[in-house]
Amino acid sequence: GVEAADERTFVVRLENPAPYLPEYMTHQTTFPVPTHVVEAVGDAWTRPGNYVSNGPYLLTEWVPNDHITAVRNPLFYDAQNVAIDRVIYYPTSDYVAALQRFRAGELDMQSVLPSVQIDWIRENLPETIDQQPTLTVEYLSVNFDHEALSDLRVREALSLALDRETIVGQILRTGNPPAYSIVPPSIANYPAGSGLNYSSVPQPERIARARTLMEAAGYGPDNRLRFRLAVRSASADARRVPAAIQQMWKEIYVDAEIEQSDAAVFYNLLQEQDFDVGIAGWVADFNDASNFLELIRTGNGNNYGMYSNPEFDALLDQASAEQDLEVRGQLLAQAEAIALRDHALIPEFFGVNRAMVQPYLNGWVTNVNDNVRTRWLAIDESGRAERFPSRYGN
Repeated sequence: GVEAADERTFVVRLENPAPYLPEYMTHQTTFPVPTHVVEAVGDAWTRPGNYVSNGPYLLTEWVPNDHITAVRNPLFYDAQNVAIDRVIYYPTSDYVAALQRFRAGELDMQSVLPSVQIDWIRENLPETIDQQPTLTVEYLSVNFDHEALSDLRVREALSLALDRETIVGQILRTGNPPAYSIVPPSIANYPAGSGLNYSSVPQPERIARARTLMEAAGYGPDNRLRFRLAVRSASADARRVPAAIQQMWKEIYVDAEIEQSDAAVFYNLLQEQDFDVGIAGWVADFNDASNFLELIRTGNGNNYGMYSNPEFDALLDQASAEQDLEVRGQLLAQAEAIALRDHALIPEFFGVNRAMVQPYLNGWVTNVNDNVRTRWLAIDESGRAERFPSRYGN
């Protein structure tokens, strides 16, 4: 379906119309790969010295668990308008430690602010906070092969007992909206209104309804449901959420055993269906509702819980062939309503950009894709010296 017509023309032929194609083409899976390098060095093609870039920066250093360095690419077609000559990325899951480096002027921006310090940050560094909705959802994947969890009443009870407002308001505290739908509200070409029908119901009433459902399914104080809750190792912020969920479910006769593993092991467990309930998340590849709903299509590799509904799949198929964006959005909304009715997964909260940005870093423009490219940024050197005179002043 794809070919290079000549050295500067790329042709894509589609089976069906795809009005979202321009959005999709911004995703990194569509970027070119240097075949001659891959064939010569294999997996080592991503290492410094081998890596070939057609972008604004060249990879010069990659020290695992320490830093990555990139420098301006003189062969980039718009190199004269790239203001920052060198970029150093420091990967970390210790956001509190990163905040200390940020306060000392060692970091010009930090991608995630620590929620445990949110009050101090809002009081002392409000000018650095950049919080806007992003196309991200965190959710609980439920394994439909688990006998108890295959019961719709149990899945609905688990969702009812999940106190999303407490999670976002008292634990995360960084502006994440609670999620009562699968598709984020800021998605393009999608009608508003889809969502679980108890978003406005007080939590005590939800708990009462959840207990009734669990009792109807055969559970109670003397017959509690037990299963594993798989979570990925992450920051202290993220580790507090599973513990809170564990306590919430205790109120409806559920004892969930938290099993924590690093990201690689965790996602392998999900792929292999070696879990009962797992806390997963999705960041949109492109700005379209189908990118979220395809997660639970029959046979999709990210459909960890193995949910399957032919009616849901058929609506996705219809939407994929529909050229009218409004009609297409309505078809996708119908599909989402079916998945929510089935409690195909349990949405928890939507994402926000939790970046901290120094005031002297110009050109930072937040967007729903949470993708800010360094090629558009510039450092106000006088502003940086004024903010951190001991480090950058003359």
